[in-house]
Amino acid sequence: IKESRKKGTPVPVIGIKNKIAKEIRIESLGPHLENGTKIFDPRHNTLIEQLQFYPLTEHNDGPDALEMAFRIAYKKVKFEYISAKRKYGY
Repeated sequence: IKESRKKGTPVPVIGIKNKIAKEIRIESLGPHLENGTKIFDPRHNTLIEQLQFYPLTEHNDGPDALEMAFRIAYKKVKFEYISAKRKYGY
């Protein structure tokens, strides 16, 4: 974050504290991938390869990052719903 600010290109990032093992978090994506939920772009060849060969692939940073992004998106939707409920009283 500090380096991106120095270069004049601030990056919108947030810190995530993972309390669950990486392997369990990655495997939690399974149902979403199996039911056809589109959570990645087909042009992301490296990510797709890491997902296809998980857990046998040497690298799993892509699936790990995907899980965190998916979790953030899910929490964001949930947070907005709660906020709207409080705001409008329904």
